[in-house]
Amino acid sequence: MVDILMAPLPEFRFSFSRLLREPKVVAAAADTRPVLLDRRDGPDLVLLNREADERNRSGMAYAAQVMDAMLADSSEPIETKMERAFPWAKFLTEKGKTDFTEELVSTTRACAHLGSFVSLAQTVAAWKSTAEAYEAGWDNVEYDWLDEPVAVARP
Repeated sequence: MVDILMAPLPEFRFSFSRLLREPKVVAAAADTRPVLLDRRDGPDLVLLNREADERNRSGMAYAAQVMDAMLADSSEPIETKMERAFPWAKFLTEKGKTDFTEELVSTTRACAHLGSFVSLAQTVAAWKSTAEAYEAGWDNVEYDWLDEPVAVARP
């Protein structure tokens, strides 16, 4: 079995002394993905921007919610378990609840294997936005579909 807690090392790797010599270069790299800082006098460090750290932490919290829901009473359908963990899912259609559950579980597993939960946070945010739109009545709006594209001055 693969140890899902052994995430691959960040793609960018710099020495700690390079951080001290060229902080702008290292910081620019950390804006795009985590940076591993090699140190001779202690354990290596990981540098990442705050936004990525917050998304990762949110994603880990969502993963904990998914695990908690999955371990709940086994006689309930999984969609019901997810609706308890994510109460806003009540506003999704029945197909939406099924699609949300499938995507949530598969994304959680994929994120666990990578050791990064940023994609899980993005998935939950997207489905929550869909639930908000349904709750606001956007699922009952009649749309006029255009046969031909229309140029606009500014979208």
